This record gives sequence, C-alpha cells and structure tokens, in this order.
Amino acid sequence: MKQKRHFKRRFAVFITMLILSVFIYIALERAGLRYDLSMSRMHTLHPETVSLLKKVDVPIKFTVIQRTRNVGNKVLLYQTELNPVIYEFPKVNPLISIEIIDEEKNPSLVMEYNRRFKLNFGDRAIIATNLVTNKSAITYGNTEWDLDYLVFKVMRREGNYVLCFTTGHGEKNPDDMETRQGYYEIRRRLVENGYAVRRVRVYDGFVRENNCSAVIIAGPKQEFSDAEVNILTDYLKHGGKALIMIDPDGASLRDLLDHFGLLVGDGVIVDPA
Repeated sequence: MKQKRHFKRRFAVFITMLILSVFIYIALERAGLRYDLSMSRMHTLHPETVSLLKKVDVPIKFTVIQRTRNVGNKVLLYQTELNPVIYEFPKVNPLISIEIIDEEKNPSLVMEYNRRFKLNFGDRAIIATNLVTNKSAITYGNTEWDLDYLVFKVMRREGNYVLCFTTGHGEKNPDDMETRQGYYEIRRRLVENGYAVRRVRVYDGFVRENNCSAVIIAGPKQEFSDAEVNILTDYLKHGGKALIMIDPDGASLRDLLDHFGLLVGDGVIVDPA
C-alpha cells in the first residue's frame, strides 16, 4: 500500500514537471527565445553567422530544391537530410525567407530552375536570391558556412571590394597566366566572386587613391624599404586589412611584422596529398 502511494506521488510530480516544462517552452517561444539541447548544437548558429545575418537589410529568399532519382520503379531522395540550421536564419532576421520545392511534387517548377541554373542531376540545390537586385547564388553544400556564403554573395555589390596586390618586390603577379608562379587563376576566382583586383606600389596615400579594401603582399622576394614599412604599419594600425604571404626563400618582412609582435618561424608546412 505504501509502495502504491509512493508511486502515485512520483507520477504526480512527473506530470507536474512535464506540464511546467510545456508552459515554459511556450513562453520562451512567444518571447522569441530558444535553447538548443541537442548534443551537436545543430540548432545553434555561430556568432559569425548571427553577425552576418543582422547586416542583411534587404529581403533574401532561400529556395531549396529537393532532387530525386529513379532506381527501378522507386523514386529515392539522392541526398542527406537538409541541415536544420537553415530554419534559424529567419529567426535572426525576418527579411530572410525559405521555400522548399520538391521535385516529385512540382517537377515543372524544378525544370524551370534547372534551365536557369543548370542544376546537377540528383543533387539538392540551395539558391539564395536578393529580392531587390534579383541577384542569385547557388550551392550544393549543406553546412552553415555554405549558407553564409550564399548570403554574403547576394549581398555583395560588384566591384565595391578592391583587393590591392603590392608590386615592386618580386611578389606573385595576379596578371601572370603564363608561369606556375602567377596568380591569374586566383585573380579569376576573386573577380568571379565580386572582388576588383589591382596591382599597386606602396607610397603615401596609395590605399586612398586605389580605394583598397585590403592589401595583399604575395610572397615578395625583396624586403620593403623603411618608408614602405612605415606606410604599411600606419595603415594597419588604423584598422587596415592585409593578407601577408611569405615564401621560404623570399623576404622575411621582419621589419613590418615586428611592429605587431609577429614572428615567422623557420618551419615549412607540407601537404603530402
């Protein structure tokens, strides 16, 4: 008898806690709050993603094309499950919307997208469209970073970001398509992604005159002069951005890097693949 009363008491506590949990969940949902209790944190966006989404000031639509394939008499999905993190994007910024199009249910609409984007057979495609400029970008990836890239690409205004490659010290040349040392292929990819690329010499005011968004120092052979080091140091200390690449047999750029407490080691990283 005592055991039965004890069971009833425990059951009543369980029901009470369950009802309380439901009420708390509903209250948090109405307040726009959500806690991710999954082991892999699959419903939680990275801070970088949240920062990017908060900068979106025009409507962006994600169109997810769910592709299928025929195997005998069966129609099978030809991909893994859609990453649930995509559903968190509109919660951060209501200007973002999502549309799911199933090829099996709406083949004519998928065919229309196929004509426009030349979709890969059997692969899921995720298309982001800036509804103001009608600019679109597509990915077949399924990660949070793939989705971030789509947002970044459709928000970008072509040519607004200028990458300035320094010259005059034996650096890699983004215009060189003849030699293996040339960076022409890198330049081509950058231009495809909306960047403008320029070759510049370092002099007082070169960043302003060339509208440089960032400076790229690509494996120089000779050291920069004291005047050039001072100009670059002043640029970086006032919020400038730079990508500095050093070849094992090239200039060390120690005079520049010392200003920022950076030391280049003597080791070399080799990719055996």
